[in-house]
Amino acid sequence: MDKNKTTALETFVEHKENAITLLDQIRTLAEDHMGYEPEEVNWAHAGTMASVVEDLKALAEKVGIDSDEALNG
Repeated sequence: MDKNKTTALETFVEHKENAITLLDQIRTLAEDHMGYEPEEVNWAHAGTMASVVEDLKALAEKVGIDSDEALNG
């Protein structure tokens, strides 16, 4: 086997680490009210947060997580 070729596992692990980094950053930002002071939050921010949740639900479904069950128990 050519040692210069990247294996599927190596590529998978690299992508997994990138996913974890992005998820950690999203979580940190979300816990900080997306960078806004709580008293600054308006309906546009609420709409953006709803959109983020919809995107995360789609990603959860993509990897086999039932997003409705995850959110509603």
